[in-house]
Amino acid sequence: MSDTIVYVLALDLSADEARVRRAEIVRWLTDQGTLILNPRHVRPRDSGEFLAGPGAEARATDEWLSGGHEADVLCGRDVYSAMESFEPPPCPGCGSQLAVEDHLELLRVWERDGEPTVTCDACRGSAPLGDWESEYGAYVAELAVSFENWPGLKGEFVAELGSRLGGRWRTVMSRY
Repeated sequence: MSDTIVYVLALDLSADEARVRRAEIVRWLTDQGTLILNPRHVRPRDSGEFLAGPGAEARATDEWLSGGHEADVLCGRDVYSAMESFEPPPCPGCGSQLAVEDHLELLRVWERDGEPTVTCDACRGSAPLGDWESEYGAYVAELAVSFENWPGLKGEFVAELGSRLGGRWRTVMSRY
């Protein structure tokens, strides 16, 4: 069995907006009991700043098994990828797959210069790269909430979290 991380990402926030929104998201997740502070968390860049709280099981779709459920609310521009499960996204217009090499180059552009608009070779439609959706894709974001080794998350919970992140949001499922 592989380990998993589910990321819920905010695609449209500036660095300043992400810092403010992070505090709001942490407050919401802890106030409702989904997360609690991890007492063993030491350094800011360590993973697992939070653990599953008493309300976490109600957010899960699958059987809740005890232990090992960590979470982070990550702030700072980064690429969030499905890692070993990565697959490039399909065109939002016609479904043609973006080539892996093209997608990786576009992610580098996004990380360095901002989100690029992509034109599909098949249908000639164009859209921002973040609108080319894939659960096993990759996106650049200033703010992300990660759930490591959690069972499946309920769609209503993910949708509410995404709406609280603001603007366009996406999920990425990463297996490693």
